[in-house]
Amino acid sequence: LLLLAAQCIHFAVFWDAQSCVELCIDSLTKVDLLHLSIEDVEALLDLPGAVQVVESQQRKVEEVCRKRLMQEFKNVPQVLADDALTHRLSSLSPSALELLCRCDLGSREGALCLLALWFSRAQSLRGTVAKKLLPLISTADASQLLSLPPVCKGAGLCRDWLLHYFGNVYSTIKNGRSRSFCSLSFPVVRLWASLDELQVHNENDVAVLLSFWCSANASRAVTQQNFNELSALLRVGCMSPPFSHFTLPKLSWFTKSA
Repeated sequence: LLLLAAQCIHFAVFWDAQSCVELCIDSLTKVDLLHLSIEDVEALLDLPGAVQVVESQQRKVEEVCRKRLMQEFKNVPQVLADDALTHRLSSLSPSALELLCRCDLGSREGALCLLALWFSRAQSLRGTVAKKLLPLISTADASQLLSLPPVCKGAGLCRDWLLHYFGNVYSTIKNGRSRSFCSLSFPVVRLWASLDELQVHNENDVAVLLSFWCSANASRAVTQQNFNELSALLRVGCMSPPFSHFTLPKLSWFTKSA
């Protein structure tokens, strides 16, 4: 019955029968969700783009889809351990994944695990969906990505997130995003500083943004060893001569011997 209802919705969309669409949506909430396939869920989530659905009806569709996705993927440790579930997760559409990651999965780590696992498997979709999915990750989430189980490959997602928001270093400095950058944890900043894909005028930009971070975090649990590690990641040879000879030695956090 549920599959029939889903099919009827799409026939109603085809014939532009708005009242029939709403009637079919109402029927979705009255039958066993286990008869709804994940493919049906993805199709239902695409409805607002195919037909005008009033907000109340759209919420009903999302609630049905949310419950079905939770039935399939709520047990995150099981998803990570089961190859079949992992494959089904990696095949989810971006819309279905976004809805799943907004569900209550028991912990924030659970949502990040599924998100990172999807990104590690869905290589071909990274560029096209990054703008839609990367905002699901907050600055507070970034460090947690680095501590996810190895199967999730959270560091890869953290790298993509860093390049998306802070990859253009000069723009980060000039457009006010440096405050968000300064709230990142040391492991995340260390990863950022190690990336070869950063867009810079020259390495001066990297040193300036790291200086902002070091100044903002000087009173926190940041050690001299942390500063040494950041110093070692600077490509001094790619700096302008005036900066490397006169400005760099004056930075309190920079270690010359690095």
